[in-house]
Amino acid sequence: MRIDRKAASPLALAIAMAWGTAAAAQTDGAVEELVVTGQRLSQQRAIETKREAVTVVDAISADEIGRLADKNVAENVERLPGVGLAYDQGEGRYVSIRGTPSALNNVTLNHVEVGNPDGDSRALPLDVVSGQLLGRVEVVKAVTPDYDAQGIGGTINLVSQSPFDFGKDRIARATLQVGYQEFNDKTPIQGDATVGAVFGEGRFGVLFGINGSSRDYRSDGLYPDDWRTVPGVARGGLPTNIKYTNYRLKRERIGAAGTLEFRPTDDDRLYLRGLYSRFTEDEYRQRWRLDFAANLANVTLNSDGATGVARNVDARQDLRLEYKEKSISSYSLGGVHERGPWSAEYDLSYGYNKLVEPNELWQFRQTTANLIVDFDMRPLLYTAEARNASPAGLGFRQHTRQDESGEETNIAGRLDLRRELDVGVGSYLKLGVKVRDTDKAFDGRTDQYDRAGAGPNRFTLADFGLQGPVMEVDTGDYVYFNRYTIDADAIREFTAANINGPRFVRNTATSLSNDTLNDYDLKERVSAGYVMADVDFGGWRLIGGWRVEHTRTEVDGFRLSGSTVTPVGRESTYTTFLPNLHLRFEPREDTILRAAYTRTLGRPQYPQMKPGGALVSTPLDNGTFEGELGEGNVDLKPYLSDNFDLTAEWYFAPGGLLAAGGLLEEDPGSDLQLRGHPDRRGHRRPHLLAARVHPAAQRRGGRDQGDRAAVPAAVHLPAGLLERLRRLGQRHLHRLQPDRAGARRAAVPGPVQPALRRPGLLPGRPAGGRALLAPHGQGGAGARGQRRRRHLRRRLRAPGRQGELPAHREPRGLHRPAEPQRRGAARVPGRAPRLADQLRALRPDLLPGRRCAMVGA
Repeated sequence: MRIDRKAASPLALAIAMAWGTAAAAQTDGAVEELVVTGQRLSQQRAIETKREAVTVVDAISADEIGRLADKNVAENVERLPGVGLAYDQGEGRYVSIRGTPSALNNVTLNHVEVGNPDGDSRALPLDVVSGQLLGRVEVVKAVTPDYDAQGIGGTINLVSQSPFDFGKDRIARATLQVGYQEFNDKTPIQGDATVGAVFGEGRFGVLFGINGSSRDYRSDGLYPDDWRTVPGVARGGLPTNIKYTNYRLKRERIGAAGTLEFRPTDDDRLYLRGLYSRFTEDEYRQRWRLDFAANLANVTLNSDGATGVARNVDARQDLRLEYKEKSISSYSLGGVHERGPWSAEYDLSYGYNKLVEPNELWQFRQTTANLIVDFDMRPLLYTAEARNASPAGLGFRQHTRQDESGEETNIAGRLDLRRELDVGVGSYLKLGVKVRDTDKAFDGRTDQYDRAGAGPNRFTLADFGLQGPVMEVDTGDYVYFNRYTIDADAIREFTAANINGPRFVRNTATSLSNDTLNDYDLKERVSAGYVMADVDFGGWRLIGGWRVEHTRTEVDGFRLSGSTVTPVGRESTYTTFLPNLHLRFEPREDTILRAAYTRTLGRPQYPQMKPGGALVSTPLDNGTFEGELGEGNVDLKPYLSDNFDLTAEWYFAPGGLLAAGGLLEEDPGSDLQLRGHPDRRGHRRPHLLAARVHPAAQRRGGRDQGDRAAVPAAVHLPAGLLERLRRLGQRHLHRLQPDRAGARRAAVPGPVQPALRRPGLLPGRPAGGRALLAPHGQGGAGARGQRRRRHLRRRLRAPGRQGELPAHREPRGLHRPAEPQRRGAARVPGRAPRLADQLRALRPDLLPGRRCAMVGA
């Protein structure tokens, strides 16, 4: 009798030994063999991957039957230390590594970049991929030069299964899971199947797997929003409005993966791999909203301070129907060949990602005329009921039709050469090249229809059978009611019959803006080369190397001026040098110490580089005009991060690990200190696991100064703590980037920015500029930025210097205008405002949800 103790839990071992003893007695001493395996084997494989790695790596591996533990990749990765996860309706989606936002990390499939089906971000929603199609998921927190440089927090590498992984000639498995959800009376289902074989005297291997899942969600919500302090109220304040929401969501996921391998000799291996996954969401949301406390003059409190009456209340009912379909596919052909001390590995890959998102929204509204609402704060959640609301009082107000689509194609090729060195054990020299071409197109179209003018073409929720049934909003302790719902089938049928008639009036200007400004076509080519060495010195092991990446970006978009649409194109290039150094020390057989210095980058988000924008201009009497233009900037350079890692690992038992690590990220020349940043209330919060990511300075000849420190531990911390710490790290800095005409442009794309004029910047010419907006704190982080701002203020306040600065040194936050014949910009005359006028010109509402400050003010 044999028991595999490496893979067996203590309970399984006890059961196995008891069964084995009984079996031995029954068979009169006959030898029996029992192998107990399971989830423990997955943990042991993951720990062995970490132990053998030179760099800082965490992994989760498939169990004995080739399965990962969770229903999607994001939830598998969350099991690893230092990894946070953003959930949507109970299912993991976006992964952050050591506090770094998802958009600044990298996701690869067998070291080939996956890309992203979403149209406006580099953050890959990992719920698209099922974990049942993979053999292992690695989180590389300190990359070596042969990894892509993208990934400030780290790189998530998805590793496909191989038919040779199972050690068997025939592989077949299938699972089916069915459940029941009492809350919404639905039955979720999930299943997968894998078949494979090794044949031809062990030279050929084939493996194919499929998976699918379907799940219905129900989420009832009660949301008192926009609280503010109100004297005399028992709770100290009132919300502006209250919303009752019924939310239904159906998610489906299907996928397939396959591998074909040929090993003609022991030194040669050829492979063909493919993966396809499609994820769909079908959403239905009814929302009843009462703005009962928007005007406190209409609110009357009772003597208890907890109940009252609100008059002249604005009410609205919304119906939102959304459908999202995201798919990714990746196919690669490659091989590995060994000849003496030399080996070569190459790969040619093709990836195609797609997004389809058609959405519709209807809004019916009852204005403030005599609508009365009774509210009660005594329950755990607010209660607000309208006395005299009715379907006939809810008139049609607006209908929007969104039809967004995106496509992305990735073609990549790489070649790696490796030569073994006669130093220590396993030492080698490695060099390689890689080229990746990405072509990403996004088409965003949203048509808006308003109500007809006063007359017979207006209609209400009581007309044409448009009202739906009363729906319960069940919060567990209380049941509320969404009484004036919109029937989805009826409103769709009615809209289809009348969309081109007088009942739905198309808002031409808004629709044209929505159909134009969101569109772009981006081409990005990254050419990379690297050289590295891995040298063994007995108990010490050292990896050092250098990677260089050249990025070329071409972006096409549209500029809208009135009703005129003009195509706009821009291109840019930059080269990044990325050194790496890793040290591994094994003082004892069960103890490993690691130290690493790496430089990584995070490329700008796609909307930040869109060249198109809205141009608003007003002609002046002297033949010139003044105007505003807000657009993206293709000349943005990537975020750069210098990272210092230090970890200690103790492998105290087979399959057991205790590890701790520290991370410090900084830019050269900065003070190594732990700083905080002010929150919305002005309090300073420290940067712990997840602090700011500091970008490269958007100027020539240097990098921004700043620092970041983190102390992640390999002990499994509560998910809630990691999520709170992750949110601390999602604040970014943006700098100014000189464009090709020498003007400094904002690194933050966004809505139209207000014009600021300061004559005298360019002697002999009228000068124009604009206030450049950046997230709160830009230009003020660090003593250097504060000194620059104080110096500028003194210069502006000095006698005789109002509005005058040397031509060779313009203030940060203002830019010289480009020549009209060179950039198509207009000269904008005007007076020189005082500094206070400039600050008042900054409108925080231009960047929703973010406080703004002038760069260099």
